[in-house]
Amino acid sequence: VEATCTLRRGVVVDEVDNLADDMQADLILLATHGRSGVERMLLGSMAHDLLRETDTPLLLIRPTDQWKSRTVQFHRLLVSLDGSEGAEAVLRFVRAIARKFESEIVLLSVPEKDAEKETLERYLTQVSTALQTRGYKCRILITGSTPARTIVETAVSEKADMIMMATRGRGAREADAELGTATDR
Repeated sequence: VEATCTLRRGVVVDEVDNLADDMQADLILLATHGRSGVERMLLGSMAHDLLRETDTPLLLIRPTDQWKSRTVQFHRLLVSLDGSEGAEAVLRFVRAIARKFESEIVLLSVPEKDAEKETLERYLTQVSTALQTRGYKCRILITGSTPARTIVETAVSEKADMIMMATRGRGAREADAELGTATDR
């Protein structure tokens, strides 16, 4: 693995984003403490701020007590899609990681109302079929009604090693506004 080290001065989030732009990075990888709510409000979160600021894809890793070694296997990827082109931006990263780790891909969609279920099923079936045609192990889930809660609960019940989603799906707002609640949470 080729690696370089860069030292910059300034506001950390701005400098990380600027460096990613300068080097035309494909991905920013960042460990996070996983702070939320009051703790994040009091202590801040570089990961959250960078997620809001950058246009470069961002991989956030929150190490847990189970991360005892420096080798990682992503056996199951949970991919949240809402049917929008913006949400599909994550799929190129899904394919790369799934190919490298021979991961199973679980495509998840959370309907806003029951009437959406049939449309979402057709959509996820098309995405799943396209992935399976390329040799990926893939299946679909359509469940829940609250995106953030459903995504987290599904990640636990499916024993997902990684949650993958875009910040620019149907729930996203303007670039300078708060992120959609599912991504933010």
